[in-house]
Amino acid sequence: MHCALETVHDWMSANRLRLNPSKSQFIWFGTTRARCRIDKNALASASLTGQSCNVVRDLGVLLDGGLTMADHVSHIARISYYELRQIRVIRRTLSLSAAAVLVHSFVLTRLDYCNGVLLGLPEFRLH
Repeated sequence: MHCALETVHDWMSANRLRLNPSKSQFIWFGTTRARCRIDKNALASASLTGQSCNVVRDLGVLLDGGLTMADHVSHIARISYYELRQIRVIRRTLSLSAAAVLVHSFVLTRLDYCNGVLLGLPEFRLH
């Protein structure tokens, strides 16, 4: 892991880029059993930059080590519920067509964004 982080750091330096250690995160993907065998202390001491996390954000998608997408789905549900409540507050001031446009834009921007990552998830997670 130390060699891989060193290689990334060298490549970024060669391309006039800088790795921000306070914002850099990395994650190990695998089964629960495989992830339990990783020595977190040795990994932390070998790290040049960044920190090992259980959940990371990449392009607005929350990825967990087991790729269950549970954190991403609960985050989207929480944000969507909040935004729908905000739409309900202003609904009386909008015409029917304006409200329909607002809800459609909400669905396209929030619920439909990166929904390809949800492909293959169990039915209970999608509901």
